[in-house]
Amino acid sequence: RPVVRAAVLLALLAYSSVGLGLSIDIGIPWRIVFPVWHWQLHSVLFEVAWCIMLYLGMLALELSPALLEKLGWERALGVVHKGTIVFVIAGISLSTLHQSSLGTLFLATPYRLHPLWYTDLLPVLFFVSSMAVGCLTISLVTLLAYWLYEATPPMDALAGLGRIAAWLLGAYLVLRFAEIGLAGEAGLLLRADADTLNFWAETLLSAGIPLALLTRARLRKSPVALGLIAACATLGFTLNRVDVAGLATLSLTRTFYWPAWTEWAITSGVLSGAALIFLLAVDRLDLLPGLGEARRQRGGDRVELDQADRSSLFFAGQRHG
Repeated sequence: RPVVRAAVLLALLAYSSVGLGLSIDIGIPWRIVFPVWHWQLHSVLFEVAWCIMLYLGMLALELSPALLEKLGWERALGVVHKGTIVFVIAGISLSTLHQSSLGTLFLATPYRLHPLWYTDLLPVLFFVSSMAVGCLTISLVTLLAYWLYEATPPMDALAGLGRIAAWLLGAYLVLRFAEIGLAGEAGLLLRADADTLNFWAETLLSAGIPLALLTRARLRKSPVALGLIAACATLGFTLNRVDVAGLATLSLTRTFYWPAWTEWAITSGVLSGAALIFLLAVDRLDLLPGLGEARRQRGGDRVELDQADRSSLFFAGQRHG
């Protein structure tokens, strides 16, 4: 409960950022809405597009109480509260469908993707890993928000998410290595080549190291330790998605692509914008318990700025210190 609103906001911003990035990436942004009236029932991407569109709507409805409370719209708030269970069930169903379907998308690459990554279980692995990294990513973002406000984070809730993530990471590792063994590809794990090294780096960062550390209750309840564990898992599963989408195809396709500087700039801009919106929402809405009091205490210590003196806008913090 203490982090549910922040988790919904993070998901809403993340998927909105992906939609904006895709709109720019396809070069003809107005076609991002084509799946609405151009139906292709045999396309995995068609299903992913519809699930994400509907999921964004569910996320907006789930987050709306925070905004309605701020505006004081009690009647509208009551209506939304009555539909909360429906919204949550629909959101879980839609996210289950599109996360697994993203794995299904790569089943079409048996001759491009390295055997250590290619498996019929890709939909299951994508789904299980998304749940695990979801728990840890919201933990990381929550810890960063409380750190910025110098407030005490809800460690009982975050430790609970860490415990759930540990079980999911364990299931992920069992599924992945069992599939490799049953497919007769265990020998690939011992090769001294770039793909094998990449596999072990990804697996250790995403699941191996975080799982080993999350089994210790003391580390789950430590803000610093849990933050580092969450950052490690987030980095590892980011590498996993990059591997499946590109890096793990290099040895078979013999092709390599490095994004242009404009692509890096656009991606950085979109992510930075999402981060700013998240911080603004945390600052203005009741999303994380305890931050309101911390905000009021910090607000009482603000420095009066001389608007005519530009230097005061940049060095007020230093003078205040």
